[in-house]
Amino acid sequence: MDPINLIDASINRELQMLSTVSQNIANVNTPGYQSVQTFNQVLESGTVETVTHIAPSKSAINDTNRPLDVAIVGEGYFIVELNNEFFLTKNGRFHVGPDGYLTHSSGAKLVGENGKIDTYGEVPSINTNGDVSVNGSKIAQLALVKTDNLARTEVASLYRASSAVTAIEVRTVKPSALNASSVVSSDEMTQMMSINRNIQSLQKVVHAYDQMLNSGINEMGRK
Repeated sequence: MDPINLIDASINRELQMLSTVSQNIANVNTPGYQSVQTFNQVLESGTVETVTHIAPSKSAINDTNRPLDVAIVGEGYFIVELNNEFFLTKNGRFHVGPDGYLTHSSGAKLVGENGKIDTYGEVPSINTNGDVSVNGSKIAQLALVKTDNLARTEVASLYRASSAVTAIEVRTVKPSALNASSVVSSDEMTQMMSINRNIQSLQKVVHAYDQMLNSGINEMGRK
């Protein structure tokens, strides 16, 4: 690969990293959002590949005073179903949908130990053990799972599991609260400045290389 193509590939990798950082910053206030990390990985062939990784992480818990907001204390994710597909989320903002089911803010249905949770149109209460009750009677139990790797989706706070999923038997939640985004804005801003400097340096290299080629062509023209 010639130098220009190598530099072009490097700039594209930096731009991909910049896009990830921008997405993180844009979701610094999105409940349950998990920070995305992007890094370069050298393959056995010697080529460099940009890898995106979402490591499950804990985040702060913010009180909301809204009864159907639920924060996970410790590790774990809620399971929701959307268009016959299951997703994981740490964004515990739910409401009773028109069909009576507990529904996530994305429109997905919340999945409990025994499937989707039908409240029959009533507003339920949820205790710290994840018991869902209507008029004092338990109707369902929240299901929490854990996994080592997540994959992004089109919805910022919904994820697919990209490794094995394990049920959490002893679950603890906090009603009337939400898990905050795991993005640390100061870290993201520092990384953004570093990426911008790298891109500027690469652009200067391209300019210098272009001037060198032009000088060489001019010298050949004089001979």
